[in-house]
Amino acid sequence: MVGFYKTIFSFLICLLFFIRTLASENDSVGTIRECNIDSSGSNPKYILAIAFTGGFLGKGKPLLETSDYAGTTGKVINFCRRFASFKDKSFDGLVIGSGVSSKKSVKNALKFINKYDNNIASIVIYGYSWGGDFAIELSKKLQKDRKKVDVLFTLDATDGPLQNFTVDKKIPENVGVNYNFYQTENLGTSSGSDFIFRKGSGFNSSSFDSPNSHGRANVVNKPLKTKVVNFNLTGVDGIFHSNIDEKVFSDILRRVSILNVLKD
Repeated sequence: MVGFYKTIFSFLICLLFFIRTLASENDSVGTIRECNIDSSGSNPKYILAIAFTGGFLGKGKPLLETSDYAGTTGKVINFCRRFASFKDKSFDGLVIGSGVSSKKSVKNALKFINKYDNNIASIVIYGYSWGGDFAIELSKKLQKDRKKVDVLFTLDATDGPLQNFTVDKKIPENVGVNYNFYQTENLGTSSGSDFIFRKGSGFNSSSFDSPNSHGRANVVNKPLKTKVVNFNLTGVDGIFHSNIDEKVFSDILRRVSILNVLKD
């Protein structure tokens, strides 16, 4: 019973801080760039990468990938951009600050993808914490649009105090491969969850205990079409929910660098 009240209390605190930020705007918020697609089909096919941050205070808005607020999530997209350029590949990427619900986050991601219409070579999706849940939802939306997701990275996908009640761990058949990194310790906020508070508030997410922020294994919807690779990192090298994105960062970059969608 004590654990139940602790969960409710933590959820109310999260809600209080969220309400506090509703009226504030963040100067690191980016915009979805316009792309110039030639309807004649002479343009190159684009590799697209979409990444959702951790936390739930991003309001579903695009973020500048090089800003501090985008954190490790932005660094992943920035690496993809630089690596694609090195390989002389046409590329565009988008970082989205995850909101409380997936609606606006996924909507902005679809808006970005749809700008390229039939000029898409491949799609890579990355999501951490709440963003991991949104990444899976985006994949399912793309399945309805008959668009393939070549690679899906999910890191400790969770809905925090809701104990993963709303998290769908079934990976749709339009995903080529899903690399799922997770741990099962029931505490720790996502490292992107405090980005709004860093300006003068003194709030530090790493010191805030958020019970039930953890991931779990994903499952395959259709094994013949989709490959899911689960990495259970519970108790490994001091990995918790708050730092799992940083701990597996080099592994993510290594996997990106050997992807068929990016290499020659």
